[in-house]
Amino acid sequence: SGLSGYTLSVLGTERSAIAAPRFVVTEDGPAPQPLRDFKQIRAMLHASTGLSPGARDMALKAFTLLAEGESSVHGVPVEEVHFHEVGAVDSIVDIVAVAAGLDYLSGGAGEMEIVVSPLPMGRGVLRGAAHGPLPSPPPATVSCLCGAGVPTFDAGVDGEFVTPTGACLVAALKTGVSRWPDMFCPTRCAYGAGTKRWRDRPNLVRLVLGQRA
Repeated sequence: SGLSGYTLSVLGTERSAIAAPRFVVTEDGPAPQPLRDFKQIRAMLHASTGLSPGARDMALKAFTLLAEGESSVHGVPVEEVHFHEVGAVDSIVDIVAVAAGLDYLSGGAGEMEIVVSPLPMGRGVLRGAAHGPLPSPPPATVSCLCGAGVPTFDAGVDGEFVTPTGACLVAALKTGVSRWPDMFCPTRCAYGAGTKRWRDRPNLVRLVLGQRA
């Protein structure tokens, strides 16, 4: 794909005594990663020989939605959108890894329901972003969710619960929304841990595989 200068690590950890690995992407190249625009990321995905067509299509769908959201926020054409945080190598790897994982779970057939739960929205001001202080939830997150049909609710806490990366993946790839699907028979489940420690909830994402009854 032309993407290099990074290392992947899976760290064993826990949240609220629930064993959950943490997926970490670390830049380790001789020079800082460059800022990338939508055209460059799209070209990288098309040029990749290691991605299946299904995984590539899902990643492109997510990045396209994100570019459209950023275009709306910044008032520039989609083709001229320059990603900052989401153009960084860790977010590229995150999006492609999710697409590859879902394609693997579908058996490469691409026929799979992806049901997500309503998303918690944080409050307050986020600092440290490339554009300066931002309201929470971030503008790019809200733009990605506009028109996606994904319900949100007040998390009741200052901070960021849904990143632009997560929002574009959910909005682009979900096929339905439910707190828990009716007549659903779970077969496997797994957890992944986030970095931040919240006082009132475990920072976890849960994936449940199953079938309709």
